[in-house]
Amino acid sequence: EQVYAGIHEAIIDKVLWSDAQDTLKANAVKRTVVGNSKSAALLAGLLKDADGNKLVPHHANKKGTRYHYYVSQRLKTGDQDSGWRIPAKTIEDIVIATLINTLLSGPDVLSLLPLINTRAEHLQSVTANAKQLSHDIKEASNDHLKVIVNELIEVITLKTDELAIGFKTQGLSSRLGMELSEDEAIALSKSMTIRRRGQEMKMIIGGEGPKASNPDQALIKLIAQAHLLKTELESGVIDSIKSFAAKYAIDHGDAKNLLRISYLSPSLIEDILAGHQPVDLTARRLKYMSNLPINWADQRQFLGFH
Repeated sequence: EQVYAGIHEAIIDKVLWSDAQDTLKANAVKRTVVGNSKSAALLAGLLKDADGNKLVPHHANKKGTRYHYYVSQRLKTGDQDSGWRIPAKTIEDIVIATLINTLLSGPDVLSLLPLINTRAEHLQSVTANAKQLSHDIKEASNDHLKVIVNELIEVITLKTDELAIGFKTQGLSSRLGMELSEDEAIALSKSMTIRRRGQEMKMIIGGEGPKASNPDQALIKLIAQAHLLKTELESGVIDSIKSFAAKYAIDHGDAKNLLRISYLSPSLIEDILAGHQPVDLTARRLKYMSNLPINWADQRQFLGFH
């Protein structure tokens, strides 16, 4: 129960320590896709079902891999035999993508807010602040993203056909630079469709995927690598996938996965370059998708494009 001063000699001198921190910072992976959040509880305390029952974080281990979910509290306690059990990444990606796309759209932002007697120049400032907030969300680290989400969102309600996000008035008004009354209930509702492919759950908002262009640089880079591999194999620049992996310092297994991706349909690639891919189509998911169809029409349906 006593506190002792740290008077021992330093294990690492300050210069070496500073150099190490600079190296770590330089090598850090920049967050380019909101969906790569590793936080298993980004939405902890925010999710409820239509009856007001909470969904709580839960995980399961299978063959050494931990899978994260949000589960209806009544299921966990055994009070009911029905309720929600959603993969954490599925619902987190949906919520974050919905926030980003809404904040990027001026009309969508203004439709959320009470605008009586609001001057036009003020509206321009509000929409500009909304776009900046969208950028902040997209670029936030895992910890910072959780702070922003809890600052903005009061509750997220899940229904079988709808996702509703209730905002905290004070947090939203602070971020948008607009005075809002605490009596104002500000909510965003989106129609939602749930699809299942085997054990996989897919939640589609609005029925047509993301409204705004949202290019995923990691996904674009993956497709570029795939076409580079195909081109160098066909032209004889390299003699094998193993040579390609060695040449570009990537894992041999990852290089083999690239060949399959190089046969994506041109229309899908155009959509991805334009940022119109489904919110759940990430570079990681595409890279390890072993059952990707060869037929172009089947690819579009399989990946959730419209």
